[in-house]
Amino acid sequence: PVNLMILERIYYFQVELDFVAASLERKFFAPTSPTDPTNTVKKRILILWMASPVKDETLLRLAMLLHQSGDLLPSILQVLSKHPIWPEGTVKALMHQVEVQKDESARRSIFELVNTNKKNISLDDWARVKRAKKRLGIQ
Repeated sequence: PVNLMILERIYYFQVELDFVAASLERKFFAPTSPTDPTNTVKKRILILWMASPVKDETLLRLAMLLHQSGDLLPSILQVLSKHPIWPEGTVKALMHQVEVQKDESARRSIFELVNTNKKNISLDDWARVKRAKKRLGIQ
């Protein structure tokens, strides 16, 4: 309630301020609050991140935690798609997430994200993607 009211008053350009960015990261990566079981606050943060610059560390951390994201996974993938220049290690993290992901549609969504960003992925990382697809039998 109070957190959501504050988040609704943050303008997109303010997300770039270090103290605002740090606060959003702390709130997002904290365990789910018992007072917010539907992740309303985290969903609002993801909306802010879709429209604002996000630190490389945050993008990498999002990629590393996809397997724990539950119903936030589609929104996290959208954030990554809105920021196509990924920090080093992101593709590796995404391919790891594909392998630990139990939901086939989530796997395909991750591969779709990577495929749409192919032009920004290094040759080494693209080879990593092809190996993961082969291992999992995905075309």
